[in-house]
Formats: sequence, structure tokens, C-alpha cells
Amino acid sequence: MSEEGKVKGEAVKQPHLSVAAKADAGDILDIYNWYVLNHTATFQITPSTLEEYESWVENTLKVAPLLLARDTDGKLLGYACAHRWHEREAFDWDVEITIYCAHDARGLGVGDVLYKALLELLKKMGYWNVYALLADPNPASEHFHEKSGFVCVGRTPHTGYKKDTWLGLSTWWLALRNGDEKPEPVHPLTEKEIQDVLKKYGTV
Repeated sequence: MSEEGKVKGEAVKQPHLSVAAKADAGDILDIYNWYVLNHTATFQITPSTLEEYESWVENTLKVAPLLLARDTDGKLLGYACAHRWHEREAFDWDVEITIYCAHDARGLGVGDVLYKALLELLKKMGYWNVYALLADPNPASEHFHEKSGFVCVGRTPHTGYKKDTWLGLSTWWLALRNGDEKPEPVHPLTEKEIQDVLKKYGTV
């Protein structure tokens, strides 16, 4: 699922962008577990462990770059990544995208920078479709995805129970490519290709 909210503060115009490594799992986990415990952006209720997230980082990097945004002091402001949409081979060109910003960094433009960079990388890799699953209701995240070019393609009501309430789930879709031709295989990017994209949206 995805989260991008609004808080008061000065926009972060040039965060330091990088691709995550296993050593970043702890910082990523701190952001994610805050939402597990305090928010309905994720339907997970039990916090994840560091060991789980070290493995998660390694597995996520097999699909696409896992992007981090840090401030000038090195604090992690947010992360964005992609996962396979479904496991069947026919879905090889589809991914589910996820973004989480630190709860005190929401609304500062970090999510926009991360999404733009990751979506460009996904297109360069040869992906065609990007999906996002949002807790329903979540008007801030819906607005964020609309601005990013996503459209809602379905809603399932009364889907998950968390924080003493029933929540729905909405599915959002962005087409990176259009056409009926046979797609080329998805391919990894070189380090230079990745760095060239990151430099467009932040410092590296």
C-alpha cells in the first residue's frame, strides 16, 4: 500500500537519492513499523522484524531499484519500491508500487520526487503497467496518485479490519506504455542509467 499525506513545513526540493542496500533495512523498517502501529495506510498489524526486512530489501531489489530519500543530515525521509503484481508469467510486465514517507516528512515533496524517479526507472526497465493499492478511505493518498497520473480502476469495500474499523481497498493503475505489440522482456538497468535518473530529481 502507499502513503503520502500533508503536514506543514518547507518543501524538500533536493533530497539525497540512492538505491537501498541491506544495511538500510533498519531505517526503512523504522518508517514502515510506524505505519503498522499508528496508521491504516498498511493493513499489517504486527510489526516486522529487522531480519525480515533485511531479506525484504534483497528480494525487492530483484524486481526494481528500491529508492531512498535522505536529508542533508542523513535522516531517511522516505522510500519507494516496486513488487511483482502477480506471480504468473503473463504478469511479468506489471508491478505494484509502494511508497512510505517518514510521518514527520509528509507533505514536503519527498513522495513526489521518489515516485517520479521510480516510475521513470520502471519504464526504462520495460514495465508496462504500475498498480497501487490504497486503504479506502485515504483522500490524501488518492489525490497524490491522481497527480501522478494514476486512475482508480476498482474498489472493494469492507476488506480489512484495523484500529477498530472496517476499511476498503482501492486499486489504482498507471500505464507506462500503450499498444498491442508483443512486449520486450523486462531488463535490469546499468548503474549509470540508474544514477542518471536519480540526478534528475535529487542529489546523489
